[in-house]
Amino acid sequence: MAHKNSPVLILGAGAWGLSTALHLNQEGYSNITVFDRADAIPSRYSAAYDLNKIVRAEYEDPFYTELALEAIRGWKTPLFGPYFHQTGYIVATTGRAPPKATHHLNKALESIATHPVFSSEIRSLKSGNEFRDVAWQFTGPLNGFTGYFNRLAGYAHSSDAMKGVWSYLAAKGVKFVLGESRGRVAELLYSGGRCTGVRTADGQTHSASTVIVALGAWAASLLPSLGQSVVARCWSVAHVQLTKAECDYLRFIPTTNIRDLGFFFEPDPETRLFKIYTSVYMSRADGRMVIEKGWAERHRLPSQDIIG
Repeated sequence: MAHKNSPVLILGAGAWGLSTALHLNQEGYSNITVFDRADAIPSRYSAAYDLNKIVRAEYEDPFYTELALEAIRGWKTPLFGPYFHQTGYIVATTGRAPPKATHHLNKALESIATHPVFSSEIRSLKSGNEFRDVAWQFTGPLNGFTGYFNRLAGYAHSSDAMKGVWSYLAAKGVKFVLGESRGRVAELLYSGGRCTGVRTADGQTHSASTVIVALGAWAASLLPSLGQSVVARCWSVAHVQLTKAECDYLRFIPTTNIRDLGFFFEPDPETRLFKIYTSVYMSRADGRMVIEKGWAERHRLPSQDIIG
């Protein structure tokens, strides 16, 4: 990295860009500028521009489990604490789950079941009554459902967290250049094979000793070689507008992930939006968005299994 007073440019003000700026600022770097094509933070071009994201440590790779535990400790600090909700986390499958979903459930449980941090915080769920012990709002029979409850996990209010970090960084002197003209980087500038700055869409050039690209899949527009290894994916989600009574009824319900159906979060108390997700993803192939074949037929939810 450059000297701590040398100019550092960060391209992208999503979760990665803001996190990078935060850590550099905390390490004493004093000349940081963040570019984003959005007009405001949270950036609507970021994958983190969302009501909520699951915060959990169930990863098959122990490295990621430990990294997630470190992150959870960070969520419990004054900067991030207002956006972290430790509702607990239910992971389960239905009685009709395909082997792939059951495998992922078992691997997730194995990753934390014997971990010293989690060993006393995991509860097996094998019947409808056991599910209702940790989520009393569940009213369906839940026949064939099996899984576990992780008391230490939950979710973060993603967009609010980004706005909070932006506000903190701006107060610390980190500069933000926003907008489709001023904030969108159109070209990386090089000298002697080394990146020395950027040109934005308005034609202005910005020099730097270090340029950090944190643009997700969009990074391939500046670095075409990344197109071979960075794939844009998206999930199908719905936001259901609830009444105040409905929102209050579902308050504190655990974040719930039914591996072969999808997941949902407690409603956002400010907007009263209830976010649900179906367990299917779409990815880009040959310039088209493609969806897994036959998904709809395998994921219809019988009326007797409806939760809520």
